[in-house]
Amino acid sequence: MDTQKFEDMLGRTITGIVIKASDRPPRSQVFLLFSDGMYSELYSDAPIKAASLWPGGPDEVRAYMAPEQQVIFEAYQ
Repeated sequence: MDTQKFEDMLGRTITGIVIKASDRPPRSQVFLLFSDGMYSELYSDAPIKAASLWPGGPDEVRAYMAPEQQVIFEAYQ
């Protein structure tokens, strides 16, 4: 299967989330499961938490970003 892009998730319905952690890379993995039988993986090799939950929306996310970071794609329902 070809590598997919974040844009390929648009229009899909998330039916489940699996979060995994490991002592070896990739250390953190988040899998989004979709209603059409597909899934997407987000991962990090850094020893960080796979997920954190914070109050807020797009404005709070942008305010949290460092000045040198940039948003390359956004989608909202």
